[in-house]
Amino acid sequence: MSKSLTILLAGTLAGLMILAGCGGGGGGNGSLSNNSNNGSGTSGSKLSTYTDIVKSCTLYLTNSSFTDGGVNLTDWNSWDPGASGSVLGKLFNPMNGKDECIYSQTQMLDAHIQLVNQFSNQWMTSGTYTQGTMSAVVDTSFTSVIIPFSGPDNQDTMNRLVTLSVPDQNLTIHMAFYQNGGEQTVVEQYVIGSAESGVFYARVIGSNVRFWFASIGDHNVQGWLEGDTGASSFSISECTNASGGNWEVMGGGSVAAPTSEMAFMARNAQNNNSYDSYYINITLNDLENGTLQPIIDADAVPPTPSTDAEAYITQGDQACLGFFSIQDYPNSLDDLAWNQ
Repeated sequence: MSKSLTILLAGTLAGLMILAGCGGGGGGNGSLSNNSNNGSGTSGSKLSTYTDIVKSCTLYLTNSSFTDGGVNLTDWNSWDPGASGSVLGKLFNPMNGKDECIYSQTQMLDAHIQLVNQFSNQWMTSGTYTQGTMSAVVDTSFTSVIIPFSGPDNQDTMNRLVTLSVPDQNLTIHMAFYQNGGEQTVVEQYVIGSAESGVFYARVIGSNVRFWFASIGDHNVQGWLEGDTGASSFSISECTNASGGNWEVMGGGSVAAPTSEMAFMARNAQNNNSYDSYYINITLNDLENGTLQPIIDADAVPPTPSTDAEAYITQGDQACLGFFSIQDYPNSLDDLAWNQ
């Protein structure tokens, strides 16, 4: 796996803080039954969701009517958030980017968290529980997780695993998580039928939010977001098999109005097979309005890290997550298999 992902998953859970307003015991509606004779269980704190906190430090675009976009990164309509399949539209508009959009991915995770939360009344005790057509197997002896697609060296401490079967959606969820007072992290792997699967790693540390994902759906994709809710800033990196088989983007900056400033760099198969990179600088207002921006050839005019926004696209700068390697995304459901 990429060096970026190794950095992402390094470290311990010390100092993790749960999202503001999160918690509260109790399960979902309906009756729960324990089929393993392990007792009735003890109520646990519900897991927090992630979309709203990502929105608080990252762009969120809502345009639902698009002009035709392109794949030539030297043209503005390949970047314009109002164009279909564009760099900025893919990343920040779930109506445009679908599974390549950061919010499509957080919303998927949140939907699965809400399903698992329906068993929070029971997950303090190992056993098998049912609610309607759903069943959950709780394992309180689960202490560490190997995150699929991240490599065997990336492990995190856990204190619970819930394996959820949702027959109505042809969905299986493995959700491992860590809760200890004000600490929480979530690792999930899911499979829908025989064609869709994904993995999430999500946590919040004080004002910092971290979200990584890899999935197979409309496209094969791997992405990574680091955000700071206090500074209203973020860094992002993503790669997919779109645009002829490979498309990579990185960047970030501030979304704090009125001083917002961001920069993004992209490359794809249509532009010398990702050997040519191009970037733009843009403000929040110009991005939301789809205002035409100059497109800069990164080989001819490299970004300047002393410029605040361009630090986010200068590889080696601490603000820059860097590009994922070309085609560094899952290619089969086996790549995302839950093997513990």
